[in-house]
Formats: sequence, structure tokens, C-alpha cells
Amino acid sequence: VEVIRVDAAQETESDRLKSVHNFVAHTANCTAIAMDRSGSHFATGAYDGSSCLWDANEIVCLRPACSSLEEGVGCLSFSHDGQILAGVADVERPSASSRKLIDLCQVSTGETIMKLETRSFARKLAWHPTQMLLAFGGEKIVQEQDRYDRNRSEVPVTIVTLQVK
Repeated sequence: VEVIRVDAAQETESDRLKSVHNFVAHTANCTAIAMDRSGSHFATGAYDGSSCLWDANEIVCLRPACSSLEEGVGCLSFSHDGQILAGVADVERPSASSRKLIDLCQVSTGETIMKLETRSFARKLAWHPTQMLLAFGGEKIVQEQDRYDRNRSEVPVTIVTLQVK
């Protein structure tokens, strides 16, 4: 993670962008990032399957999150109230045997509160701005073959209402 200060008053780009902090957060490329609405936390996910919850003011990793994802992290999203972080894996070549789930974790603890099994491979997530509604779009492998003898895919969009205790 690199924290860069931008000084628009400087004339050259090299003078405008100044690195303030630079440290290793993951052992592989960062593939997902999300900021909560309050601006107090952000989350990062990486191709190594790890994800971290960060304090946005201190720029420190507070705890791991969404630990049930078994592949690289593809997308992260905070709920409208910033209490839940949803994460999905980035399955490169989905097959019928690959796990289809969304990891929902409690931001305050980093613990998984629900593994939401889905009928398709969720690729992107978005929360409703004021309600506990989670929308996701993805890819569903259909077992019938197309005319080129390849598995066919559908791209469904799903909206889930969550009731969290």
C-alpha cells in the first residue's frame, strides 16, 4: 500500500505526487479495494486470497477479513452502515465444482458472519445506499454445450435482502 500526498499547487507531476508511506499489505497483487461511506475504514483484497480491514486515518491494517474466500479476492463492498463487508473470490476459470459464495464479515471483528451460497459466480457486488440489500452480478456455467463444444455461460443479476442480528 502506498500513501501519496497530492499537491496541486506544484508545477510538475513529479513534484505534485509525494509518497508519504509505502508498505507491504499482501503477498500478491491487490485486486480489490473498497472504502466505507464514513471514510473511516477501507478494505483491500489480493490475488493471494487475503483481505484486510484498514483504519483510513492511521493507515494501519486492523485485522484480516473475509477469510473464507479460497481464491484471489475479486470484489469487496461495505454495507450502507459500514458494519458488514462483503467479498467474493475471483475464480479465473469457473467450473461446476467451484464454490459459489459471498463472504459476509463483521467489520468490528473481521469474523465471517455468513457464507452466502449463490447459484452463480458473483463477480461484482453493490449494496443499496440505505438498506440491507446486496446486489451482485456474475456468471453461471450452464452444462449444455454450445455449437463449438464449449460450456455456455449466463450472466444473472441477483438482489438479496439480508436480515442480520
